[in-house]
Amino acid sequence: MSSMTGASAESRTQGPTGVARRRQRISDVDTEHRMIRAAIGLVSEQGLTVSLDHLSLEEVIARADVSRSSAYRRWPYKDLFLADLLVALARATDLSAEPPGLVEELLALIETADLTSAQARRDLLVEGLRLSSTAEFERMSTSPRWQTYLALSATVTGLPAGGVRDAAAAAILDAERRFAARRAHVYGNLATMIGYRPRGNLDPETSFELMASATGAIMTGYIVRSLANPQIATTTRHLAGFGSTEVRDWTAPGYGLTAIVDAFLEPDPDAAWTPNAIAQRRQLWEQTAASLYER
Repeated sequence: MSSMTGASAESRTQGPTGVARRRQRISDVDTEHRMIRAAIGLVSEQGLTVSLDHLSLEEVIARADVSRSSAYRRWPYKDLFLADLLVALARATDLSAEPPGLVEELLALIETADLTSAQARRDLLVEGLRLSSTAEFERMSTSPRWQTYLALSATVTGLPAGGVRDAAAAAILDAERRFAARRAHVYGNLATMIGYRPRGNLDPETSFELMASATGAIMTGYIVRSLANPQIATTTRHLAGFGSTEVRDWTAPGYGLTAIVDAFLEPDPDAAWTPNAIAQRRQLWEQTAASLYER
């Protein structure tokens, strides 16, 4: 008798098993969050084509660990889920991230540069732009984040007019603006550090944002071209470019992006090069580098 009583007590503490076990009921809001989060994870792993049709709703349900009934109650049709997912993906887009090692490479370059010489400053500007544009192209052209961004941009332009297209387009535009603002900050501080300014006919208040927008558009074009022509990233030309005395290997993206930035800048005749001024300029770049590490 005591044995049966013990077994009965044990069964009560273990709870139901087998078919008697049921998934704990979750709210529709929690179901939505889990499903969208799971789908974003799958897109990050599998990549995004110019549509989301390849995404398996059953796989999303399994990954989200929600019941089929809850998922289909929230989205009776797959198209409804994909519309919400498209907007969520667009809102989650973050294009910022420095290529590994680039910040350290630029810091080392700047620490050894002779900022008292106009030609040395020119060499520094050109080499810094060559390194950063080449590294950023290599990162962006292989980054799942950027591939998703490009696919999202193509997908959104093909959507019919309406709320989904408007929301997704606004989210993508916001991501592009954040990226451009970040690059404009870096360009502005780099120019100040080496004694350059926007060319005389440009508005100093907005020229770096315009520069960042232009380089972003050119970068996107090179990335799209590299999909059909991967050699664009590896073919180099050995030359001294843009008034530099240093001969370096230039890729087409590196040369093209440097040309865009150079077209916006000119030496600042009022820049001071006393030891104290140089120390302040180096400190400005160190602060800029630290802000990049914080991302």
